[in-house]
Amino acid sequence: MVAVAALPVHGQQTDLEEGLRYLLDNALEIRIGMHIDSGDRRVLWGSEQVEVTIPGRAVEVHLSGDNLRVEAVFTPYVDEDGDITLVAQGQVWLSEAADEGVRYAATYRSVPIGIGEKLMFFPLGVAEQLADEVTLRLDVEIAPFMFDTEMLADQAARADQT
Repeated sequence: MVAVAALPVHGQQTDLEEGLRYLLDNALEIRIGMHIDSGDRRVLWGSEQVEVTIPGRAVEVHLSGDNLRVEAVFTPYVDEDGDITLVAQGQVWLSEAADEGVRYAATYRSVPIGIGEKLMFFPLGVAEQLADEVTLRLDVEIAPFMFDTEMLADQAARADQT
């Protein structure tokens, strides 16, 4: 004999919907502009990364070159008043010559930041206005995440066409 018990699904559905609503209501969009500037402030290279996260969950940026590796981790925290503190962590590995080994540097900053304000983070320090020196600059901006249902529908329609 097999006994089957019917479990109420309504409670689980409500919990899931409430959890999703909480995530959407509290989600943050972090826009990170990555730039390499010359010492005389000309932009030599640039890229942008946009991530969606929730308070307390980190967003990472990784940049690698022949002799350079940079990792930056940004974690937003929101207090009970809605004020945001951004914790920025950076790690840099640089090998100048094969016989000199690898130089390592790390930085850690905790900075209050408002919605729409731009934080500039310099994991390698700042060039001293010499044209042959470069600066790696990460511009970080935080905004509330806006769920765009029209964009989602457009993406779904394009996926159906392929």
